Order: sequence, then C-alpha cells, then structure tokens
Amino acid sequence: MKSTLGDKLQFSKIALQKNGGPLLIALVFMVLGAVVVYLGIRYEVTFMVVFGSVFAGIPALGMLFTMPSSFLYYYEQAQTKKYGTYTTANIIAKEAKDVSYVTGKGNNKSLTEEFQYF
Repeated sequence: MKSTLGDKLQFSKIALQKNGGPLLIALVFMVLGAVVVYLGIRYEVTFMVVFGSVFAGIPALGMLFTMPSSFLYYYEQAQTKKYGTYTTANIIAKEAKDVSYVTGKGNNKSLTEEFQYF
C-alpha cells in the first residue's frame, strides 16, 4: 500500500494533534528551565544553572523516549482508519494438543477435558 505525500502529512498532523497536550506541557517546563539557566548564567549563580538544566532536561528526555512510539501509534491508527487492514496467510500445519486435567480429591474427582488447537 503506497500512501501519497498528502496522506502522510495528514496522518502526521493527526498524530501531532493527539500528542499536543503532553508536548505543550513539556514545552512549558523546558522554556521555564531555559529561563532559569539563562538567569543563572547572567547572574553567575551555579545552583540556578544546575536546577534549570534538570528542570528542562527531565521533560526533554521524557519526550525523547516516549514521543516516537506515541507518534507512530497515532500515525498508524490514522492510516488504518483510512485504508483498513489486509492480511493473507497460508496454513502449513495443524495440531491439536490435549491439556485435560483432573480437579478435586477422593470421590469428588472430575475430569475437565480441554484441547488447544494450533
């Protein structure tokens, strides 16, 4: 299945919209952290530089590790919604496995027959 460039852009737009809230929240923390770092450098306060770096770095790392999978999830969801899914398969072997078991004790024993089909 070949997607056109317009479809790919549309799917990307949908994925960005779905991730907009977390991206916006992370952006606020990163901007505040950058402001604290700037003020720390300007007034030569080492604690502010370290604090601002951590304050901006944690959301940035969180976005770095979580956004690709989340973006891809929503991208593929939009793609599936438009084109659907198609699957083909060839059966090459069949197997039935007996996984029956006995429950109870003494005179109250009962056999439960179960089969798994592969």
